[in-house]
Parts: sequence; structure tokens; C-alpha cells
Amino acid sequence: MRLVKTSLVFLISIPLGVIAMWIFNFGIIDSIFMDPCYYHIHEPNPFILIFYGYSAAEGYHLSPNLFNLILTIVLGVGVGLWMGKYFLKRYGVIA
Repeated sequence: MRLVKTSLVFLISIPLGVIAMWIFNFGIIDSIFMDPCYYHIHEPNPFILIFYGYSAAEGYHLSPNLFNLILTIVLGVGVGLWMGKYFLKRYGVIA
């Protein structure tokens, strides 16, 4: 029974962690890049280019690249595992 509870908590908390990081990631995009046309005439700095790409296919608007997606998922899984462990400890399922 304890294994079922633990598995259920992690099966719920990991996707919730990924969803939370996804929302946080796109919240950053909206707050930092308020004017998507800014980069039509300005060159983005190298730090931004690590996480975002801008191509002609996107109209030279910044869009998350594969590294950004993988990092968001990995951090989301980490947050989900932490949340699951926290809830299991808080409600006495594990010591």
C-alpha cells in the first residue's frame, strides 16, 4: 500500500512540476520580451541566444529552442520530485 501511495504521489507531482516550469518559462518570455519586434533591428546578446532562437521562419521573433525545452523539462522533473518527496514526508508516508 505504501508503494502504491508513493508511486501515485510521484506520478502526479512530476507532471505538475513540468507544467509549473513550462508556465514559468513562458511567463519569463512574456515579461522579458514584451516587444517581440525589438530584435528586428537589434542583435540579441549571446546569453539570450543560448535559450532562444530567432529565425526567418519565426519572423525574427524569439522562440524557445531545443535546449530551452530540455532544460525546462529537466527542471520540471526536479521540481516534481522535490514536491513529491515534500508531500510524502509532510503526510507521513515516508520518514
